[in-house]
Amino acid sequence: MNRSRRDKALETVAFLLNEIGPRPATSLAEAQAAAFVDGRLRRAGMSVSVDTFRAETSPGLNYALLALPGVVVALITPWWPVPALLLALLGLGLVVWDGVLAPLPLFASRRDSQNVIGICASEQTPRWRMVLLAPLDSAPQPEARRGLSGFHRRAILGRCCAFGLLALLALLALLLPSPLWWYSQALPAAYLLLSATLAPALEARASYFNPSAGSVGALAVLLTAAERLQGLQHVQLWAVALGATSTCGTALRDLLRRYPFDQEDTLWLSLESIGDGQLTYATREGVLRHFPSDPLLMQLVEVTDTADPVIDAEPRPYSDAPALAAQLHRSGRRVLSLRTLPKLAPAAATAATVPPTMDRAARLVVGLVRQLESTRNR
Repeated sequence: MNRSRRDKALETVAFLLNEIGPRPATSLAEAQAAAFVDGRLRRAGMSVSVDTFRAETSPGLNYALLALPGVVVALITPWWPVPALLLALLGLGLVVWDGVLAPLPLFASRRDSQNVIGICASEQTPRWRMVLLAPLDSAPQPEARRGLSGFHRRAILGRCCAFGLLALLALLALLLPSPLWWYSQALPAAYLLLSATLAPALEARASYFNPSAGSVGALAVLLTAAERLQGLQHVQLWAVALGATSTCGTALRDLLRRYPFDQEDTLWLSLESIGDGQLTYATREGVLRHFPSDPLLMQLVEVTDTADPVIDAEPRPYSDAPALAAQLHRSGRRVLSLRTLPKLAPAAATAATVPPTMDRAARLVVGLVRQLESTRNR
C-alpha cells in the first residue's frame, strides 16, 4: 500500500474509532457508519443503495428461555422423572438446533437497521459475481461472554453438555431412584441459570461493544478493496456492509430476499474480523457441523498468497460459527471467510496497529478478484 493509500486507511480507521466509536446494532452510531460507507462507495464510482429492515436490538430473552427447561427439570425430577427426562431431551434438542442447525427466532425489541450495498458492474458480460461482506455494527467482545452465551464453540458445547447431563440424571432417577441424582442436577441447572442472567447483564454494559479491532478493520478492507477494484471486465463486484450482525442474521436474510443471487456463479468473501494479528482464511468452519470453504476460492487465495509474499495468509479450520458465513454455508452458498488471530487484547488495538494487517488483507482481496477475472471454470 503506497503512502496515500495508507494515510487514507488510517483516516478511515481513526474516523470509525474516534468520531463514531462503538456501534451497537440498530444504534445511531451504526447509522452514522452506514452514511460514511455510503459516501465512500459512491466516491469509488459504485452504484449504491441503502436497504432498511427491522432488526433485534439484542439477543433478548432467548438465553433465559433456553435455560428455563433445565431449571424446571432440576425442580421436578424427584416427583415426575418421566416428564423431567422428556423436558431435558426437549431442551437438548432446542440448544442443538439453535447452535448447530439454525438460530431460533429471537424474542427481543426491534428497531430499524440498514444494509449498504455498492455495485460495480463489469465492463463486459460478467462471468462471476463477487460479494464482499463486512459488519456495520461493532462486534461484541468475545471474552465477555465466552462459555456463557452466543455461538462460540465453548458456549454451544456447554449448553449441550448441561442438558445432556440433566437428561442422563433424570434417566438414572427413573431407573435407580436416589436423592443423589436430584442433588447432582443442581450443577448443570446452575450453569444454565448463570448463562441466562450473567450474559444479558454483560451485553447491557456500554463497554461490551468493542469499537476497535475486528469490525473496523473489516469495514476498512471492504472500502479499500472497492476503491482499488475498478475496471473489472468479467467480474461484477458487490461491496456490502451489513447492519445488526451482532444480534441477529436478519441483514443477510434481507439481502438474499431482495437480490436473486445465482448460487453457481456468485462467490462470497466474508470479512468477519480484521484486526491486528495473523491473517488467516478458513479451510472449514462450524462447531459440530463442519462446512468446507469453496474450493475455487481457496485455490484463488493460495495463488494470490504465493504470488505476493507480503500477504502471508495462513489456512486455518475455524472451530466456531462466524455470524455471516454460517448462514451462507447453510443455504449452500460458495463462501470463504477471512479473519485475523489477535496478538493484542481488544482494548490495546488502536488506529496505529490495524493498517499493516489491513494492507495484507486488502492485497489478498484485490489479488483474489484479479485472479478470478481470468477464471472460466466454475
